[in-house]
Amino acid sequence: MIRFIISNIGTELIRERAWGYSVELNQSYVALLVNFSKERQADSEEELDGIARRLKQVIEERFKIYMTLAIGNVHEGMDRIGESYLEALGALDYKMYRGHDAVIHYRDIADADYHYYFPIETEIQLMNFTKSGDVDNVDKLIGHLFHTHFSQQRISPELGRTLFTNMVSTLWKIITPMDPSYREVFGDGFDPLKELSVCTTVEEMKVTTRDWFLALCQYLSASRSSHSRQLSERIAHYIEQHYADDMLSLTTIAEHFQLTPQYLSTLFKKQMGMNLTDYLTRVRIDEAKKLMEDKKLTFAQIANKIGYANDIGFIRVFKKLEGTTPGKYRELL
Repeated sequence: MIRFIISNIGTELIRERAWGYSVELNQSYVALLVNFSKERQADSEEELDGIARRLKQVIEERFKIYMTLAIGNVHEGMDRIGESYLEALGALDYKMYRGHDAVIHYRDIADADYHYYFPIETEIQLMNFTKSGDVDNVDKLIGHLFHTHFSQQRISPELGRTLFTNMVSTLWKIITPMDPSYREVFGDGFDPLKELSVCTTVEEMKVTTRDWFLALCQYLSASRSSHSRQLSERIAHYIEQHYADDMLSLTTIAEHFQLTPQYLSTLFKKQMGMNLTDYLTRVRIDEAKKLMEDKKLTFAQIANKIGYANDIGFIRVFKKLEGTTPGKYRELL
């Protein structure tokens, strides 16, 4: 019934200005063929636009039916009807950019760029930012990609879909090693290509793709924070168990946990609020204060029990932390 209404009203509107026919192509498409006389050829594009907009207005106002109209270029000769038809189909594909409620001219999209920019360097950047939980940089990078391709330049719908498909591929490269934990973010049966296929506009695709990366990024950020805290607590516990070892240091602890000293130092300070070496020193001095309650122990013996080679180093560190010498401290016990 909808096709019948559009065909009949379209034909009537065409014949008010020129001559033409309607053809029902399938359940979703109706083609309107308009023929202008040579005398009116100069005004043909303006006339076509008028017919399309009037048809759209009548159908929407009278029948509450919303549709996309695509218009091919005007050509001369029977043998070029097919060319105009293919142009109209190409313009119709741009409804993913313009939305379903639009009139799209092929002349407006004919200069679309037929290349896009998503090099391996950018993909690696996006993967690294996502894996590290860097929400701000992920958002900025995706925003820049979309702005470059859909605002600064106008890529063809085919390339637009290819760009989104490649971004989905990048997402899979991140989440595949996470199986099954990524299901906590996206649920079982996550099928991004299927979800993108039901998006009707580029804007929907952009929002959907961006949300996937940001959701994964936030999940990994939270997981990383939790993991980092747990790791720092394990390191602190290790120090509390091995403080008496005079070989214990940032380097040996890093080797034990298979981390670089630089990373370990940064991680521990961020999570625990103090340098690892300061934490080790504090544990040793606190233990020394307990040991000093036994007046029979010499400072050399105490120093040896808490990981110092001699009492000279122990006395120096104790005074620095406590503001007094071990001897004066013991007098107050």
